[in-house]
Amino acid sequence: LTKHTLTVGSQLAVKKSSVGVVKEVFTKLSETKEESIGKLTLIKSLLDVDMCWDKLPLGGNIFNLASTCSPENIKATAEIFVKTMVGGEWRLAERVHSAGMLTKLVGLQSMQGDLAWRQQILTNLASVSLLTGVAGVASLNSGGRDQMKDVLYRGLDSRNKCLGDSVTLLLAVVKYVEGQRNSGAKFIKQLTNEQEELLKTSLKCIERLEKRYKASSEGESGVFLLLLSHMWLQMLTQSEMAADIIMELESVCQRWAAETKGGEEPEWIEVVTEVLISLLAQNNHLLRSVVASVFSVLGRELTGPAMASVLKVVQKKEEGDGPEEEDDEEGDEEDLD
Repeated sequence: LTKHTLTVGSQLAVKKSSVGVVKEVFTKLSETKEESIGKLTLIKSLLDVDMCWDKLPLGGNIFNLASTCSPENIKATAEIFVKTMVGGEWRLAERVHSAGMLTKLVGLQSMQGDLAWRQQILTNLASVSLLTGVAGVASLNSGGRDQMKDVLYRGLDSRNKCLGDSVTLLLAVVKYVEGQRNSGAKFIKQLTNEQEELLKTSLKCIERLEKRYKASSEGESGVFLLLLSHMWLQMLTQSEMAADIIMELESVCQRWAAETKGGEEPEWIEVVTEVLISLLAQNNHLLRSVVASVFSVLGRELTGPAMASVLKVVQKKEEGDGPEEEDDEEGDEEDLD
């Protein structure tokens, strides 16, 4: 598998008549458990031919090889993509593709427990998707920034072992972004003065919650910490939506921390439930994953009104599905006629 052979293989893969043969070869290579085949060496050879190899008709050879590698080789592969993503000597297409590959590698099940490494990858993704002017990261034009804008959120949209791991990774990203900003980097998205002020106040709330969470490891403080951290990051892309939710969360968090009950104000769990429902309404897979991860922690705290809110949404969904099902049945009858 010399560079010449691999180049010929990539050229053959473009043709429908020969792509099957080449694809079969690489499928066998990625699935093999033979130690004599150095998968990292093969990955480096493929990337030497084309940094965007996985965009070829052959399919995800690099990712398939990496997913069956040892953690050390996965890290070595990721390091290649990080250098490409942040380096100014690479073409924009190669930098964007490298970022996309990192979002896949960071979610590999074999790397779930290595929080330090995952944190490093996520902060690197943040340096190209949320910030500009980070030291060691080549600048992007407007087209490049637009293509990179969601790579951090795609990287965050991967399963974690527990709520604590999710909180650890999110806090690391929030602190990195704020630290880089204090060092001179700027947000890519322009924020209003009010939004800037809201970021500052929510960051203070996050810091207070972090202290409480570390002291007690209670699930509720972890949930508030997770939600606020997510919304803090969402402020840098969907400012209006995130701002509304942050203000609601801060208010209910204060009442929860003070443990005030009764009066005309609804219970904190009821407000949080409404917030979770509003997040589910967003067409955003990451936010839906966030809701799924926190709901199990809050389930035991649900009050009657909070449960009623959930059931109301379910009922509306069922009512909305009803007419469609009836229409389908009517259509079937017309077809039979």
